[in-house]
Amino acid sequence: MQGSLAAVRAEIPAHCLKPNLSRAVFYIATYLAFFAGSVALAAFVWAQKLYWLYPVSWFIGGTACTSLFVLAHDCGHYSILKSKRAMNVLGHLFLLPVFYPFYAWKHSHDAHHKYTNLLKRSNDVYFDNAWIPETVSEYMQEKQSRPMFAWLYRLARAVPMLGSWMHHGFYLLGNPGIYREDHAKKVRFSLAFLLVAFILIAPVIVYVSGSILGLLHFWILPGLAFQFWMSIYTFLHHTSEDIPFLPEGEWTPFRGQVECTVNCLWPRAVSFLHGNIDIHLPHHVAANIPAYWLRDANSALKNSKFSNLVKEIRFTPAYFLRQVKACKVWDEKAGAYAGFPG
Repeated sequence: MQGSLAAVRAEIPAHCLKPNLSRAVFYIATYLAFFAGSVALAAFVWAQKLYWLYPVSWFIGGTACTSLFVLAHDCGHYSILKSKRAMNVLGHLFLLPVFYPFYAWKHSHDAHHKYTNLLKRSNDVYFDNAWIPETVSEYMQEKQSRPMFAWLYRLARAVPMLGSWMHHGFYLLGNPGIYREDHAKKVRFSLAFLLVAFILIAPVIVYVSGSILGLLHFWILPGLAFQFWMSIYTFLHHTSEDIPFLPEGEWTPFRGQVECTVNCLWPRAVSFLHGNIDIHLPHHVAANIPAYWLRDANSALKNSKFSNLVKEIRFTPAYFLRQVKACKVWDEKAGAYAGFPG
């Protein structure tokens, strides 16, 4: 069913498109408390030398970092509060635990929303950059001319957590030169902020913990554990056997945002801790919906004339692994995913 993105957006209640201070404060306070609790747990297992609990504390820390990331995500869309200045400041702070430069993430993520699931590979950061597959011909050419990059692509598709980490850390977020100059200035500011913060905070962590390994335990490993959540969410929102990547002649904003976006539902507690990020379709219909209104917006869409377009699946490890196994390269002739060619 082809349609108008504006028509779908018109079904979303007006209150869902406006910041609500009390809800914002509640979400921010809850997620900060969760993060503080994860730090307290990490401190406890460190002090008691409960080595077998270290991985648990890292995973919980990464889960709490994801809560802060969702807040930064809404700051990047200027949706959670009314003040853009406040959201720029908070966005930098909320991304500090995962060491993401706020403006670099914001501008690259804006491109993802503008060109969702457009099958156009480009070095330009201003195109969709979230799990765009290589075509069969692109992969075969890369395998011949740049075998190391072909191997890294295979690795990213086999282990999405590593793919997410490599993609964001080594390309989008640490490379000001790929942004236009007015954005590049802000990206350099965000990178400088991270550097200064690291110089100030890292020695404190080492001193208080009594070891340089404390830096790994309290900051770096929880930040890497965050990529577990980041990779699963970003992968499954737009990637599955029945979600296409569309060539330029077939792509439209409606098809990209509505047809190529799915709600991948998690247990309600996880959804709450991560700002309802699994309710993803409304966010692509109107990116300025704050996290705390996504369920209201989704209910409205499910009760509208566009209800048949709301695709929802329940997350299970088996479903995730099936998509990872199936979604390797894009066969343009078949208009579907295919395995790696020999």
